[in-house]
Amino acid sequence: MLHKTLFVALCLLAALSCKKESRGGDWDDVAVTGEVTNLTSTSATLNAYFHPLYYMGDNYMDIRCATDKDDLRPYSSTSVSPYQRDTDDKKGECHFHYNNLKPGTTYYYQACLAYDSSFGERYAHGQVKQFTTPVQ
Repeated sequence: MLHKTLFVALCLLAALSCKKESRGGDWDDVAVTGEVTNLTSTSATLNAYFHPLYYMGDNYMDIRCATDKDDLRPYSSTSVSPYQRDTDDKKGECHFHYNNLKPGTTYYYQACLAYDSSFGERYAHGQVKQFTTPVQ
């Protein structure tokens, strides 16, 4: 009886540790919001890193930028645009060059990966970060 109980307990521990691993670190790295570089009073380069999981076949890598955190949601009409995107597909690294920003303004930004699933379009989001453009 003791052997059966010990065996069942070990199987449960193994199952729980596998489940944690399958959703843990990999999912956290799908869309990573990077730092701001080349910041001026009217422009900035926002960096992001994307590592889609195997089932995220067709995907679109984006970074949302707005003056209000609530406007970071997909397809918001108040998001800052347009931007020029440079991509290094081998590393999953993207650089988004924003121009025509307002001096002395705080902007919020977030990496976003849109992908197709059997339930429709889904999103993986990175951390929301912010920067303020210098005053001229």
